[in-house]
Parts: sequence; C-alpha cells; structure tokens
Amino acid sequence: MMNNQIQWGERWNQSQKYALDYCCPECNWRPEVGDTFGKYTVGIDSEGPKSKQADMIGIQIIECPKDGTLFWVHINEKKLQKYKELYPDKFKDLNIRSENQERRKIR
Repeated sequence: MMNNQIQWGERWNQSQKYALDYCCPECNWRPEVGDTFGKYTVGIDSEGPKSKQADMIGIQIIECPKDGTLFWVHINEKKLQKYKELYPDKFKDLNIRSENQERRKIR
C-alpha cells in the first residue's frame, strides 16, 4: 500500500458496510453495464480497513442511488485516475498528500 493520505468528500466510518460482491449491501443495486462506481462515489479515504493487496491506496465510499446507503470498496490509484478522467468536474479537488507532505494532484 502506498503511504499517502487521501481525504475527499465523505469520510469512512464503521457504520458503512463493505460491498463484498460490488453491490449495495442493503438492496443489491449495482451499476449498469458500462457505468462505474465513480459516478456514485461520495468519498475517498485512506483511513479505514486496509487491503492485503499492495496497490490499494484507500477506500471508495459509494452512495447507492436506489436507497441512499453508503458502502465502500477498496480502490487503487489506477482506478482513481480513471475516475478523474471520466468525471473531471466531480474529482477536480481530489489530491493525494504524501508522507513528505508535498501535495500533488493525480493526473
């Protein structure tokens, strides 16, 4: 896991459930084919449960458009960069703060 601090939008908390099957844990909603969770992302946070996969940089908090449930999945930098390309206005203020405190935007 990269040693970066990321906080954007909603913060992770223990009441949010993990989306084990990449769908809403309450109503089983999932994005349509060709759609992404990026469209429904309301937060990115490096605090919270850690992944065993080395490339994960934090968690992605998703709001279910069907019932409003907040749930989460792990996210890697490659996917985060893809979301910034697909939804530039939404993610324009998303920054990574590295251990040495130098700010850089994901490009």
